[in-house]
Amino acid sequence: MAFLNRTEELTLLGDLFDSTTAQFLVLYGRRRVGKTELLSHFGSSRRSIFMEATDVRKSDQLRDFGRAYAAGVSEFGPEVRLEISDWQHALELIASAGRNGRTIVVLDEFQYLAKQEPGLGSIISNWWRTTGSQSNVVLVIAGSDISFFSEHVLGANAALHGRRTADYRVLPFTPKAAAEFIPEWTAEDAIRAYAIWGGMPYYLNMIDSSKDLRTNILKTILQPGAPLRHEADYLMHLESRLRDPAVYGSILRAIADGKTSASAIANHISGGTVSNVHQQLARLQEVGLVEEVRPVINAGRLDIRYTISDPFLRFAFRYVAPEASSLRTADDAAQLLDETILPTLDHFVSMPAFEEICRLDLRQRVGASRVGRWWGHVLVRNADGSMKSVQMEVDGVALDGSGNVIALAACRWSAKVMPYAEVSKLRTVLAQIAPGAVVPLFLYSRSGVDEYAIIEHEQNPAMLQVLTPADLYA
Repeated sequence: MAFLNRTEELTLLGDLFDSTTAQFLVLYGRRRVGKTELLSHFGSSRRSIFMEATDVRKSDQLRDFGRAYAAGVSEFGPEVRLEISDWQHALELIASAGRNGRTIVVLDEFQYLAKQEPGLGSIISNWWRTTGSQSNVVLVIAGSDISFFSEHVLGANAALHGRRTADYRVLPFTPKAAAEFIPEWTAEDAIRAYAIWGGMPYYLNMIDSSKDLRTNILKTILQPGAPLRHEADYLMHLESRLRDPAVYGSILRAIADGKTSASAIANHISGGTVSNVHQQLARLQEVGLVEEVRPVINAGRLDIRYTISDPFLRFAFRYVAPEASSLRTADDAAQLLDETILPTLDHFVSMPAFEEICRLDLRQRVGASRVGRWWGHVLVRNADGSMKSVQMEVDGVALDGSGNVIALAACRWSAKVMPYAEVSKLRTVLAQIAPGAVVPLFLYSRSGVDEYAIIEHEQNPAMLQVLTPADLYA
């Protein structure tokens, strides 16, 4: 796998390694986000012991640690087979490794170790208090079970609570960083690629940027034997909190199909109730697969929508999961791509992927503390002078640290130019949510804006900015 970016993470690891005191880092993140590659890359040029745990019995895990220890500590060499009696013995060896030089020790996929040794957190906690915190090591506990780490490693009641010196959640690449994997593609196709493969380096590394978008979708996702063909199902079955993958898969398919409220999802699922769906959505949020979205300001109690967090999973549950049984041959895959996916792809890209990209850009441009969507009722004037309440939505509202509105944005991913009516709508909403405020407006458009917006932009570019995909990836 190509190793790109991750500057912030490497800086953190470097600072911990260069410290003169013992360090205990908890590093976690979703599967496929690149934790193992990050830690392997960092440890490759340093004295390191790296164990990637598997879901096997404790005796095998201890043997695996013995091999990893011998391979990483030059005093033994990889040919030595160490017999590790228990985890207390393993921790004693870790402390001794530091006596011969600064050492980073990684216990990756820690949740598998804890599954076989339920008291392992307490064992490590006691060891760190008495021995580890005085050693010359950087201990890293890493893993991909988000809910396990939140509750059993970082939680207030966890045995390891208070022992770590640092914790870090590894996130997918930003859209701009993801584009580093496809340097030969245009900005428009980089946006389409983000909507399909998202920011997971494992997925992005499969793209052959010398080939076109269509070819890559076929070869990485749709064709029989494609490496990501069954990825969504695989991830669902690996999440320990999702005990009925079929139910959670149906919920994700409903969200991907545009059912974004709990009631709409419940109606979509045969036999589902709103109460059950709320519980299931909460679990999907715990494992990082679903996000709850509210208006960024003035949100009402019922103003809740749900979206799938990962762009690739949106694509998989929107297009691949419903057709899984009919994708038997390469011709089937090509037919689905040409007749269903490509004709609707730009509509799929438009929301939420393009809007998310625009909001990230807006936050950076105006130095916002927070940027989000807004929807609600706004009073507008009829032709006869009377007032009426209408539902409106704004793609991006930027807030400063005090919650004041500092910018608004409209985002349009269309072959047509954005009409000036979008400017009028932004000003109408601004008057409702921040009366009297004067803030810059941003128009993000794949195909540019109409002549009236161009004229106003030219007259006052600071207050009405126009941005295209090329500007986003400049």
